[in-house]
Amino acid sequence: MTRPIRTAGNEFVDGGGDAVRLRDVGLGGWLNMETFITGYAANESLIRATVRRALGGGRYEAFFERLLATLKRG
Repeated sequence: MTRPIRTAGNEFVDGGGDAVRLRDVGLGGWLNMETFITGYAANESLIRATVRRALGGGRYEAFFERLLATLKRG
């Protein structure tokens, strides 16, 4: 039976006591327009305007269509 990861002092270790490094991808700001993460202007309409300028009209529409569809499923 495999033992779960646990803490030992200030490290995560496996069942054998070997240090484990946890890795992940931070998605903060990707599915939520958090201006403190994205660095875009401070409200949704300004964020959308900035994204439209950066992506162009067609890609902007596709981006927000997919973003909103994903959020509705979530």
